[in-house]
Amino acid sequence: DANAIYSDGSQHCFSCKTNKRDKEDLTQEDKEDHTPKVAIRAVGTHNAAPFRGMSKATLAKFNVTVGGEGDKLEAVYPFYDEDNRHIANKLRYKGKEFTIEGDWKRATLFGQKVFPAGSAKQITITEGQDDAMAAFEMQGSNWPCVSVASSSSATKDVAKNFEYLNSFDKVVIAFDSDEPGKAAAAKVA
Repeated sequence: DANAIYSDGSQHCFSCKTNKRDKEDLTQEDKEDHTPKVAIRAVGTHNAAPFRGMSKATLAKFNVTVGGEGDKLEAVYPFYDEDNRHIANKLRYKGKEFTIEGDWKRATLFGQKVFPAGSAKQITITEGQDDAMAAFEMQGSNWPCVSVASSSSATKDVAKNFEYLNSFDKVVIAFDSDEPGKAAAAKVA
């Protein structure tokens, strides 16, 4: 479950912290070309019933597509770069299996495209994409909510998007209450 396969063919296991293909093995072309090496599916078809308790309106706001590939694919979460270009997707399959496609390395926080910098006094950071949408709804669909890719990358994700997060007066960290979530929240704080 913790293994991520990137569009350049490299893999990283967030559980055991091993890589299948290191950066040094990439060609100069791979290092310079930021175009996704695999096609990423378009997102934005919101014709499914509400997903995991989220309303259709929230799914549409975050541009999350529900369903597909028969009954195996549950959801597609879009990720964007700093110029708000759709560059990657995280795909959730039944059984809580995840894969990614596209240029994951340049992706901003999930939901960052939805809420411009400084667009409110407060922002909430969660560990998961579903958590960000749920927190948004729990706050009356009024306050920005974003998520990091995972607890293991939280510090890096927050540091990479520090200027964006710093544009809000208050940043609320709402990570999972398990040990990895608590440890990540402490590091991010």
